[in-house]
Amino acid sequence: MKIPLWKVVRASTAAPVYFDPEEISLGTRLHTFVDGSITPYNNPALIAALTAVLPGYAMNWETGPDNIRIVSVGTMRFSSELPKKAQRLWLGYNAAKIPAALIQGVAWQQDYLCRCLGECLYGETLDSEIGDLVATPLPGSRWFSYVRYNKSYKTEMLEQILHQHPNLAALDAIQAIPALGEVGRAYAEENVRLEHLI
Repeated sequence: MKIPLWKVVRASTAAPVYFDPEEISLGTRLHTFVDGSITPYNNPALIAALTAVLPGYAMNWETGPDNIRIVSVGTMRFSSELPKKAQRLWLGYNAAKIPAALIQGVAWQQDYLCRCLGECLYGETLDSEIGDLVATPLPGSRWFSYVRYNKSYKTEMLEQILHQHPNLAALDAIQAIPALGEVGRAYAEENVRLEHLI
């Protein structure tokens, strides 16, 4: 079965509200695809690992940190801390924050599970209790090795970046691409290492 690459890319980026769902025929059935950010697989690293090793997917890759390496690249993580000036948060404030909190929370859990099932070679601190799980002995055998690149921004850092690059605030602002490239290059220079990738 051959599917044009543009349709696959378009289907994987069909963010609701911004783009219509993409329809693709697979065999005799027509399927409708939307951006994975509204599913539990916004971070697709875990489903990729499970697809490689679970019998139901019939790929049957040999497990182990030396056999499978998953490199997961995020799109930035923002602090969910409450604003300092907020003494009482009204319903409208909370309701507007729920979708982003759910998406971020599920992506965090997918990252966490990958670090537990795999041997984590690199990743930022997840929280103050479990740390980053890099080189942490865990029960059971590791199914794969895992690297997670995803810059976390606290509220003050985010405000500083948005002050320097105000066009980053809009999800659909293509004029933000050069600024995002700048942020990405700076992060890569500081964090990406050849030994993480091979």
